[in-house]
Parts: sequence; structure tokens; C-alpha cells
Amino acid sequence: MMFNMKEIRKNKLNGQSHELPETSGIIGFYKEQRMIYCRMSGNISAYISRHFDEDIENINLGEMIDECDSIRFQETETIFDALLLEKLWKYDNQPEFNKRYRDYDSYQYLGLNFVKYPFLKMQNDTIEDYFYIGPFRDPYLVHDAIDILSRVFQTPVCAAGEMPCDLLENEQCKGYCVQNKELLGTDLVRYYLLPEQRDMVILDELKKKLMQELNFKRADELSNYQQRLQHFHGQITFLAVTKWLNLKFEYKGKQIIIEKGLLKQDGKQEYFIAGMEYQINEQYAVDKSELDERWVVFNYVKKLFPEELIIAYEKNREKLAGYLTSKEDKGKDERED
Repeated sequence: MMFNMKEIRKNKLNGQSHELPETSGIIGFYKEQRMIYCRMSGNISAYISRHFDEDIENINLGEMIDECDSIRFQETETIFDALLLEKLWKYDNQPEFNKRYRDYDSYQYLGLNFVKYPFLKMQNDTIEDYFYIGPFRDPYLVHDAIDILSRVFQTPVCAAGEMPCDLLENEQCKGYCVQNKELLGTDLVRYYLLPEQRDMVILDELKKKLMQELNFKRADELSNYQQRLQHFHGQITFLAVTKWLNLKFEYKGKQIIIEKGLLKQDGKQEYFIAGMEYQINEQYAVDKSELDERWVVFNYVKKLFPEELIIAYEKNREKLAGYLTSKEDKGKDERED
């Protein structure tokens, strides 16, 4: 199962780094012919270089780099092929550092609170009384989205601190903490859980107006806002549907089975899927260790079976409606108290 494998010795990496391909594939780190770590990547060169160019703070990563004496890699046509290989390599080789080095630990969740302040909060886990979205590989994308939505639509941007803050006075917030409380739930759903294309249309209209006024700098700023929000919305859509993706299809002569957004079967090879117990407030949240696999599966399904995303999205909306109804009732009780 390791055809077209290429190898580079660690002590020769600096001199041969230019030979590394910038394509998708699977990378294995070896110690005396034994695989100790493997990972799929959309860019083999960038992945390997990053592990040797940066200062290493993670103890397990540093130990893995010290122990490995060679790196092997195999290019693939797509990142989906790389995922299939990663699952197989892990199953066949049980590389020890895949259990010790958790490169996903830095991923973060966004918590929404529909009842009390602070209404938005970035966290490393999902243990508080928030509705969680994530995790996100890039927390800066989330911070950008929060800031952009606040600037354009006056949505919450709250972190812990005094309330009301100067954003209310500057008209960058509707002041949910002291006024417009009835809009809080509606706006959190619209802008963070079920974002709509009409928001992009609003930005388009604002941009056209600025262009007519020859305010090109501000128009360019809005274009950047649109790009960041579209990226954020793509992440939200993924998180909304991934747990509801179940399908079977033929791929390169093998039957593939996707169960709850994860790879269950690749030909004759079956993989165990842990029965993760998610709480109702984790409807848009997945385990950090599953995020990358789910993302690859989602994008493959999105490309070839887009109708499956629509089915999954409707299931998500049904579940979300039940959660919001319960939170609305709780919020009414707290306000009456």
C-alpha cells in the first residue's frame, strides 16, 4: 500500500527541501524503518518545512522530530485520497506519536449565550453553559467575523468587562446588555448559526454606493469584509451539517461509507467510529480530533453530492429549532425572576 513512496533523510532535508512537492499527499515520519507519525496534508512541502523551520514548543512534537531519521511521502490526486491513506497507515502501523502529539489542541470553539452577558466567548473546550460552534483552526477568522459583523450589522462583540461599553455609544452595537434584549437571540441565530446570502447582498449595495461616492478605500475594505465573512460562513455551514452526512458511494473501484460525517469503510477495510455523546448545546461542535477528517469528507461531498448537504442542513434546522425554543422559555423565566 506504499507505492510511489519517496524518501528523504532528515540530515539531508535542508539541501533537498526544494525537491518537496507542493501537492496533496500523505507524510510519514520514520525511526529505523518504523513509522512513528503520519499526517495528510494539502501541501507536502509546506507541512514538512513547517515542522523543521519553526521553534518547537510542543514537547511531544520535539521528541518526535528528534527521534525520526527519515521522512517518506506519497503524492495523491486529491486530499480525499490522502485521507484514505492516512486512515490506512494509522490502522496498519499504529504510529505512537499520533497518540501523543495532538496538533489540534490549539483549535478553539466559539460560545454563544442567548440569555446573559458575555454573549460571545472563545474557549478551548465546551464545558460551560454556551451554545458552541467549532472548533476553528484559525481563531483570528472568528475574531475578524465578530468584528466585521459588529461594524456592519451592530451585532454583539462582547468579551468580559464593563457594560455597556463604548461600542453602544459609537453605534457599533445595539446594546443588547441594556436594550434591544429581544433581538439578541434573533441576531445570534441570523449572523452566526443560519447566515443568509442577503447579508452579502447588503454589503454589495454598500460597496456600490461607496464606489459612486469615489470612496475607493472604504469600498476595498468592504470587499475584504465580504471575503472574510464568506470564509466564516463556509465554516459554519460545514459545522451545521457534518454530523448528518451519511452516504455510500463508489470511489476508484471501492465502496466508501460515510457515517455521521466520518469515514466508516474504505473497500474491505472498516474503521471504528467512536459513539461520541454530544450535548444539545454542541449541535455545531465536533471533537477536535475529528475536525480535519470531517472537513475533507465535507468538501468531497459538497463537490460531488451537494444534494446531501441540503438534506443534512434541514435536519440541523429541525434540531436547532428545538434548542432555541427551550432557551427562549428559559430566558423568559429568568427575565420574569
